[in-house]
Amino acid sequence: MFKHVLFTLIFSIISQYSYGQDGFKIGPSAYLVRGGAIPVDDLPFNYNTRYRAGFGAGLTMRYGFTPFFSMSAGAFFVSKGYKIFNDTNRNGSVLKRNLSNFEIPLNFHFLIKRMSKTEARLVLGGTICNNITASSKTLSNKNGTFIVKENFKHKIYPMLNAGVEFTRTDKVKNTMVFSFMYRYSLATANELSVFSNPNNNTRDFMSAQRGTYLGIGFTYLFDSRNFRKKEEFFY
Repeated sequence: MFKHVLFTLIFSIISQYSYGQDGFKIGPSAYLVRGGAIPVDDLPFNYNTRYRAGFGAGLTMRYGFTPFFSMSAGAFFVSKGYKIFNDTNRNGSVLKRNLSNFEIPLNFHFLIKRMSKTEARLVLGGTICNNITASSKTLSNKNGTFIVKENFKHKIYPMLNAGVEFTRTDKVKNTMVFSFMYRYSLATANELSVFSNPNNNTRDFMSAQRGTYLGIGFTYLFDSRNFRKKEEFFY
C-alpha cells in the first residue's frame, strides 16, 4: 500500500515537471524601497528616526518547474539609507544618507490563487547583501551641533525575504510581475552614533541601520523560448 502511494506521488510530481513547466524566463526589475534606522539606546525627547526612500534595479532570472512552483535569482543594485531628526536644532534638523549595495536574492514562489488572467503567489527566500559604499562617514549640520558618526559593522550580511506577487502572462508567455517584498536583515549593517556637542566624546544615543526594507517592485520576464529561431520548412 505504501509503495503504491509513493509511486503515485512520484509519478504525479514527474508528470507536473514534464508537462507543466513554465520554463526559463529573464528580464529587468525595478522597485522602490523604504527603510531606515532603529534606536539602540533610549531616544532623547528632541530626536527621532524616520524612514528613508531608496530604489533598486537589476536583472531577474526565473524557472517555473510546475504551474504551482517556481524559483528565481537575480543581481541588483540597491540604494537604501537612513534619516535622523533633531527637531529642536535650528542650524540643521535632519541628517540623511543613502548607501550603495549589491544584492543577490534567491526566492521560491508558490501559487496561492489563480484568477481570470492574474495569479497571486507567495514568495519566500533569502538575500546576500554587500555594502559597496567605499567607507563610513561622519555627517554634521552647519555648526556641528548635530553629528552622526557611522561605523560599518557588516559590509556583507544575510537577509530573509517574504512577500506576495501578482503575475500576468501574455499570449507569447512573457510575464509582468508586481511584487510587495519585505527583506529582513539578520545582522546590523551600520552603527550610528549621534552627538550634539562636537567637543564631547559622550554620544546622545546610538542607532542602528540593519539594512531591512520594504520594497514595491515591477519585473518584466521574457520567455526564453521566444528567443529561439523558428524553424523554416521548404517544400
